[in-house]
Amino acid sequence: MKIIRAVKNLRNENGASLVIVALAMVALLGFTAIVIDGGRLYTEKSKLQKALDAAVLAGAHGLVVNDVQAKTIAKDVSVKNGYDLESSEIDAVVKNYIEAEKTVQVPMTFAKVLNFNTVPVTARAKAIVSPLKTGIGIAPIAVEASMVPNGTDLICKKEPLTDDTSSSNGNSGNNGNNGNNGGPNHSSGNCGFLQLDGPGASSLASALVNGGTFTVDQEYATTEPGGMWGQVDTAVKTLIQQDIDAGRTYCSDFSTADNSCSRVINVVVIEKWDAEGRDQVKVVGFAAYWIEGFFLQGGPDKYLRGRFISSISKGEIEEMTGGGSWEDNLLYGVKLAG
Repeated sequence: MKIIRAVKNLRNENGASLVIVALAMVALLGFTAIVIDGGRLYTEKSKLQKALDAAVLAGAHGLVVNDVQAKTIAKDVSVKNGYDLESSEIDAVVKNYIEAEKTVQVPMTFAKVLNFNTVPVTARAKAIVSPLKTGIGIAPIAVEASMVPNGTDLICKKEPLTDDTSSSNGNSGNNGNNGNNGGPNHSSGNCGFLQLDGPGASSLASALVNGGTFTVDQEYATTEPGGMWGQVDTAVKTLIQQDIDAGRTYCSDFSTADNSCSRVINVVVIEKWDAEGRDQVKVVGFAAYWIEGFFLQGGPDKYLRGRFISSISKGEIEEMTGGGSWEDNLLYGVKLAG
């Protein structure tokens, strides 16, 4: 009898062991689901977030045109990163912000044991545009705020252009594209140039092509007196040729040019030109300027002719709230919000 009881007890213990093993397997599958499927969720979340960040940052550049353009750009960039954004998943306000939110269903593997076939993952991103506080790649040219956005001719404009005006880029005279709204009223000896890497004309051509860094409310932007027309002529030819060599035909017209064009330069905006000789002026903003060409005329008149356009550039923006009418065509920057 004792032997029979012992055998029965052994069988009972084996049954208990099976239950324990079965429970352990369920727990093990649960932990496996957390590690593997959880890792999949984390990876998908990260990929989706990066895709949306890239989409809104790119789309924000389209806010210069309209919200439709901004959404189109955002969709294109999102698709290239593996996600198809719907119009209903994007909100854009012209010259203010663009944001996107998307939810994707991520298929599970081990979590199916726990009755989770898919798990939703959501990401959202928002990019805002605001006036630049610190501009990067800014040409050392200062224009009065009154010139933006309707001014056309920069640098030592004295008299209206005549039909026999010659140009360094092959254009001649006033082609009627821009009209002549008058140039800056510079002081004697000054033609709108600022120092970037030190005084003198030797570095002006390089500075006009490559630009430098300026900050709004900077008290010590120093003017550079003198003509230096040869340097300007060299820089303009270089910028225009860069667009030609790159096949950027859209850059030849201000209405289609954008910040990818070399001939679109960013200039410093000041309150008023009241400097005498080498002096200091206060920076109040920046503006994008499309260059038609550099025009030479007999006497004191030299013209950098073009048009101000709305544009976005690299740099630190003034505030993180977004917004601005852009009626002044000042230069704006983009940044992710939140």
